[in-house]
Amino acid sequence: MGDFIFSDLVVQLGYAYASTNKGMLNFFFTAPAADAAACRLSPQIAPTGALFTHFYVDDPADTINEWFVRTLQATDVAEMSIEAHYDRQPERVYLFGISNGGHVVRRMLSEFPRRFDGGVDWEGVYWSPAGPNILVDLPLALRNWEPYVASGFSRRSPAFQAMLDAGYPPDIFASPPTPGNTFSPVVGSHWETHANNYWDVTTCVFIRELDPLYVMNQLDPRGGSDTQDYDYLARRTPFHLSPRIGRISTDGDIFRPLLTLQGTMDALLPIKRHGRPFRDAVVAAGRAGLHRYYEIQNGNHIERYRQSCCNFTQLEFIQAHAHRAFQLLVDWVERGMAPPRSQCVPRGGTIVADPGSAGRPEQCAELLVD
Repeated sequence: MGDFIFSDLVVQLGYAYASTNKGMLNFFFTAPAADAAACRLSPQIAPTGALFTHFYVDDPADTINEWFVRTLQATDVAEMSIEAHYDRQPERVYLFGISNGGHVVRRMLSEFPRRFDGGVDWEGVYWSPAGPNILVDLPLALRNWEPYVASGFSRRSPAFQAMLDAGYPPDIFASPPTPGNTFSPVVGSHWETHANNYWDVTTCVFIRELDPLYVMNQLDPRGGSDTQDYDYLARRTPFHLSPRIGRISTDGDIFRPLLTLQGTMDALLPIKRHGRPFRDAVVAAGRAGLHRYYEIQNGNHIERYRQSCCNFTQLEFIQAHAHRAFQLLVDWVERGMAPPRSQCVPRGGTIVADPGSAGRPEQCAELLVD
């Protein structure tokens, strides 16, 4: 769950390493007229708003619950391979996951603690039946996206303020916009890049998976049943959605050491709606002693938006902090060295041993700093 980002580090440290994309393929492009599970890639106002995808998670045999099963199966295969090659079982088994993979790590350490010794959760998805969750947050972003564009990307617009009120980080602009700025080559808005790559299609994929009775029409903008029209809280009780979300939720009741990292400028999974609520859940479950939570100021959900594709130079990379977190986890589990307390890692900074002396709160006061 993070092969190219993580394998080089752990292999050099001498670990055997197995990676999986949650045990399934990702997606293919499709035609909506011929595919009942088709999801539009981007909002209709985008240049890519006529492209449709089919994600395998929406197939009957590839549900979110299968992610957990297949992670266990991948662990079984890795352990059998080690035993066959070295004639002994591994001494330790660690997990590392990003985004949906971070969600899987959380669930594994809650439900199968005998199988794993600890984990690193980088920007894991938070699911709660009452919210926050993706089905509450992303339709709201989509409802405000087009009015924000129509305002000329005005920070004084009601749509901009509504996004901030909903927990999203402020919009920023690439310097300069480039053709490589994925699906957002002209304006170079951070929100635009997320809307065109993630907000619309992610909403559709999870609606189809978790609320299959919602009749979604993405071809008729006036039909009132598109992704932006979806109202999870209104549908939660009459359509019995709480049990569905409950089966994949993360309640914070972990039984093995877990280090969580998330960037404050994450515009797909806003930290106020994902990282912080999960931390609160861990504390409420009485498991704070097994958890460390590091907020990376100006960090984003997608590393390459900082430089290689998009020129959002205001953003910070998270990978180095994630690598450090793994080494802190190993020291914690194998040497009894407790990692630094939870903290805001300021832009340009690193995780420090004594955040109290450094004047670092657990949560960053500002999501974006210059």
